[in-house]
Amino acid sequence: LPANQAGTDDVNAAIDQVVAARGNAVVGRWSDVAPADGVMSSDGVHPSDEGAIVFASLVTSTVAEFRAR
Repeated sequence: LPANQAGTDDVNAAIDQVVAARGNAVVGRWSDVAPADGVMSSDGVHPSDEGAIVFASLVTSTVAEFRAR
């Protein structure tokens, strides 16, 4: 695992617990798409121009998934 992946996995597990307890939420998992080539800018923190499109798509699809419930 990359050095920060274990921490990401712990945070995702905590988020999943809260979402399961609420029962009325969905998660757009940025950590699943951020590692793809070209998604992050050279600083490794902010999305690139392409990454901004990926982020917007993730938000849109997550909202659509929630609305479909």
